[in-house]
Amino acid sequence: MLDFQFNVPANLYLGKDALTHLPEEVKKRTNKVMLLYGGGSIKRNGAYDAITKTLAEAGIEWVDFGGNTKALWSGIVKGVELAKREQVGCVIGIGGSTCMDMAKIVAFGAVNEGLLDYMTGRKQRDGSEPRLLIGAIPTFPSGGSEAGFGAGVDDDESGTSLDLYGYVPDFAILCPEFSYSLDAAATALGAMVTFVQVSINHMGGVSALSERITEGVLDVIRNSVEVAMLDPTNYEARANLMYASAYGTNGIPSRGKDLSWGYEIYNYSGIMRKLMGLSYRQNFVLFFPSWLKAAAKYHAEDIRKYMVRVWGVDADLPAPLACEVGVMRMKRYFAGLGIPMRYRDYGELPTREQLIAGIEAEGVENPLPMEELIAMFEDCM
Repeated sequence: MLDFQFNVPANLYLGKDALTHLPEEVKKRTNKVMLLYGGGSIKRNGAYDAITKTLAEAGIEWVDFGGNTKALWSGIVKGVELAKREQVGCVIGIGGSTCMDMAKIVAFGAVNEGLLDYMTGRKQRDGSEPRLLIGAIPTFPSGGSEAGFGAGVDDDESGTSLDLYGYVPDFAILCPEFSYSLDAAATALGAMVTFVQVSINHMGGVSALSERITEGVLDVIRNSVEVAMLDPTNYEARANLMYASAYGTNGIPSRGKDLSWGYEIYNYSGIMRKLMGLSYRQNFVLFFPSWLKAAAKYHAEDIRKYMVRVWGVDADLPAPLACEVGVMRMKRYFAGLGIPMRYRDYGELPTREQLIAGIEAEGVENPLPMEELIAMFEDCM
């Protein structure tokens, strides 16, 4: 087990009365907030009305910034301008990780000049920079931005990825009822994104307690997702999935582990997503098994342990075969939940030349050899 220091700085409230804590968290610093959300589902599922009613009763002003269905730099620019103009003191991302990621970036950019330089690495942060208060209210639990440090968007013009790592929301309000409106397909996809991200905590090094915690979270996700798909208003199942999303990124399941190679999946995951116009959720679940298959050439023992512990593969099988069997079981399980497991199921495939250009444009750090990268993507086409 590696040495570590650990601190979870966010206040997370989960439950039927979680929303009642929103005013006390906001009023720690401000009396005016921005509500940053997506395409309007929060108005159809009742979340928006519940949130604004709570704010209004507490005398807290708000401004709306909706329409953020994709995490784009152009949206960040608009959000920063709005936050400055309206002089808000808190940005609350409501919805999926797209909105929560954007809330983190807007909260930083509203009080720091040169945001793009920070996000491209041309300007370094030292941790002393100010920011607005950051809140998160997930209605589509999956990527775990409500409890994680990551925040990323795509540059509309260049197509490159921009990141601002290091900011966890000051508070997160986890209301399981806000996810009741997700249909079976969305529920499955969201839960399996959480499943994949939690699984990455199992990779790299040895930390017996962290590994067992991870395995327990994965079991709960599998047990809960099918219940929620069949019974969308099952509170316990929804609460488990919402808690798992936050738990998977809060750092606890990875303490003592060396995740350096496991995080390599994030270097590659944006390539086909951008080439085919997919969502993060669609791409990440589909891509994970093929990435493991490719990574097994270099990290066979780590992946073998994961396959044995999580997918019930025979522990006596040699590592390469155990990895192969585990990948097949995983693909079969995801497909059984109705999740497409081939890129062709989402539309027209890129040509080999377009794929190579996409890999080169992404500027992947420490990549696999080009031919192995191409084979990895072609494996799931």
